[in-house]
Amino acid sequence: MNPRPRGYEPRELPLLYPAVVVLSSLLHNIFMSVKQYNSFYEDPELLKKKITEALKYYEFPEEINLDVLQKWISGSASPLYFITRVFQGACIETDAEAEKLLDLLSRLWNITPRNELGGASPQQEMITALFKPQND
Repeated sequence: MNPRPRGYEPRELPLLYPAVVVLSSLLHNIFMSVKQYNSFYEDPELLKKKITEALKYYEFPEEINLDVLQKWISGSASPLYFITRVFQGACIETDAEAEKLLDLLSRLWNITPRNELGGASPQQEMITALFKPQND
C-alpha cells in the first residue's frame, strides 16, 4: 500500500501546466468578463428610466431623484466628486452592484448638459466633433 495519497506526482505537473493556463483563461473570458459593449449613442430617455429604477433599487431617499442627480452633475467639476457623493448614499452589497451603479452614473454624466460646454452634453460634443467636416 502506498502511504502517499494519490495525486499528481511532481514530475507530472509540468505536463498539466499548459492545460491549466488555457482552461483558466477560457473561464476568465467566459465568466469573469466585466466589459460589455455599449453603443456609441446613448438614448437619454431610456437611460433616465434606468437611473430612476436604480435609485429605488439602491434604496436612495425619495428626495434624491434624477433632477437632483443632474444638479449635482452641474455643480461638479469632475465625475469623481459626483460619483463619490452618490455612492455615499447608496446601499450596495456586492461588487457587481457597485460596478453597475458606476456604469449608470458614468453614462448619466455623459448625457447631462454642462454649462462649460455651452449647454451641450459630453455625448453631444463628441458626436459633433466626430461628424464635423474636416477642413483640408
